[in-house]
Amino acid sequence: MTSVLHVELDVTEGHDAELRGVYAAEFYPAVSAQPGFVASELLAPVGAGRWRLVIRFATEEQRLAWVDTDLHQKVWPAIAAHLDGFEPVLFVPSGGSDER
Repeated sequence: MTSVLHVELDVTEGHDAELRGVYAAEFYPAVSAQPGFVASELLAPVGAGRWRLVIRFATEEQRLAWVDTDLHQKVWPAIAAHLDGFEPVLFVPSGGSDER
């Protein structure tokens, strides 16, 4: 079943551009090359609030395999360097036409 991870991000004040740059140049190319990768987005709030990183894999096992890679251990700290904190929340489809 598809695995969808939402990570609520508390971006350090003044680090918006740096976070966008690291996501585009390092994180997205790394995650998108992984087996089972479906999609990822970095979402900025309209106005004040938390950012959101969304990562979707075909299976939870493939997502966990990505987390175990040396590449993840390199690119996640590059993201985290621009955060004051984060909170991951895992979702699975609960019905509808996109459920696998």
